[in-house]
Amino acid sequence: MNELACEASPASTWPQRERRRRTRLALGLPGVAARVRRTGAGLWQRVLLQQPTALVLTLVLVQFLLWGVLSAQYHVAPQDDSLEQVLLSQEFQLAYGKHPPLPTWLLWGSNQIFGASIGATFILSALCSVVTLLVLYAWGRTLVGAPRAALATLLASSIEFMNAGTTYFNHNTLQLPFALLTVVLFHRALTRMRLADWVLLGVGAALTMLVKFSAVVWFASFAAYLLWTRRGFEPRVLRGLAVAALVCAALLAPHLLAAFGATTAPDEYAAKAFFPAQFDRLERLRSVWNFGISHFAKTAGALLIFTWLRRRAPAAEQPAGETLALSPFLTIVGFGPIVMTMTIAAVLGVNLLVGWGTTFHVVLTLWLVAARPFAIHAPQPVLLRAAVACIALQALLWAVVTANSGTLPSLRQISSVRVAPAPPQLAQAVQQAWAEHSAAPLRYVQSDVRTGASLAVQLRGHPRVIDARRDDFEAILPPDVVAACGSVVVMGRPPVADQTSPQFAALDREFAAAAVHSVVEYQTSDEGRRQFFIGVQTPASWQICIAKP
Repeated sequence: MNELACEASPASTWPQRERRRRTRLALGLPGVAARVRRTGAGLWQRVLLQQPTALVLTLVLVQFLLWGVLSAQYHVAPQDDSLEQVLLSQEFQLAYGKHPPLPTWLLWGSNQIFGASIGATFILSALCSVVTLLVLYAWGRTLVGAPRAALATLLASSIEFMNAGTTYFNHNTLQLPFALLTVVLFHRALTRMRLADWVLLGVGAALTMLVKFSAVVWFASFAAYLLWTRRGFEPRVLRGLAVAALVCAALLAPHLLAAFGATTAPDEYAAKAFFPAQFDRLERLRSVWNFGISHFAKTAGALLIFTWLRRRAPAAEQPAGETLALSPFLTIVGFGPIVMTMTIAAVLGVNLLVGWGTTFHVVLTLWLVAARPFAIHAPQPVLLRAAVACIALQALLWAVVTANSGTLPSLRQISSVRVAPAPPQLAQAVQQAWAEHSAAPLRYVQSDVRTGASLAVQLRGHPRVIDARRDDFEAILPPDVVAACGSVVVMGRPPVADQTSPQFAALDREFAAAAVHSVVEYQTSDEGRRQFFIGVQTPASWQICIAKP
């Protein structure tokens, strides 16, 4: 019996040992899980916080997703400036009228690769901001180190022109990366004094001018810096500037020849915009004040976040022995454009629009972080707080813009309600209306910018869709071409018959001249139903039309 008891004893105690083992394991699991969480958190901190580059890449990814991908999906009413570029990008030209051609060239290239779409305007605009931020970070880290450059980049993303402003794909938005690139190349040329750098400066200046001629204000700020530091009198600098100017002129020459050879003078639009007939001098002076206040408001997010961060961030000393003193450079070059623009406008009585200063703050946040007396260091806690604040601000602004039909609410006036572009079925109705009354190929469609952009995407540029509300409409599509080739006139609103009415436009006149009229109604992307009015102008002579351009 004793032997049996001894043999049974191990079996009887086995369940107890197993229960104790499982109890120890259960008690140890939370500790293991805690260690895993701590390891994961430490890894996340090492990758994201101790590597400012990873933090910047995360920021620009969020920015691109919000203002590029999601905006293209959910903004049902794109900006008129973006739709204007959709119309212009139907064909490649050296000159397109009121502005230089580089934005239209980029959208035209996107059309050739990915196909025409209105969503491409959001993607390209978001890329403008992303490239600007990456250039700012790459340049800043060579000047003040990666952490402070990352802080300047985070703060720059909070300037409205870098986020909500990118819903506009226009010359102002596209000038953002090129303006900053020109500043970087100018600083590089003065620092290294190599021929290749002056050549690159000329290339950068030409590209910036091909975006918009307002780039000259940046060149004026470069001149102001050279005069202030007396470097403009150095023979080597003068030779470098001459090289840059020659390169810039050579690259601009084809566009300038095409622009000045056009029917409409390239400076006609600027003259009307600077001195509008409906505004007297007092109203234009008021626009200068509004310009300054609006720009302060558009940078308020970055300024407030910087002020909040600076309370706990350690101050940074200006490094000694710099090849090119950073504080004077950032101050004169960075603030020169806005100061000179407002001063000249106030003296001459120029009407200023807020969007004309889109690029004026591309070095503002680097100046805050790096220049005296505000310069600060950017330890890990400061970068983390900045990232959370800047990304949260971006998400909030995107939600507000999306809920407000693609634009920020205005505190001074009620934002205009913009309708969604036309549905795809309209293009089929246009083709059908023409086919019913003419056997000749359809070459031209006349419309407004919002309806016309949708037609241009659906029709792929064949026929060509033209904005009949443009000031230079008759120069683009002369009356004799319309008479010979015919066209289809499409309106997204009821036509106005009274020629004395303020709402009467060239599009109403063209619609009234059509031989056949019809009305169609479709559901639009903003969940409403809209009527579209179609008029067919039959061709007088197809043989004559073939000879027309």
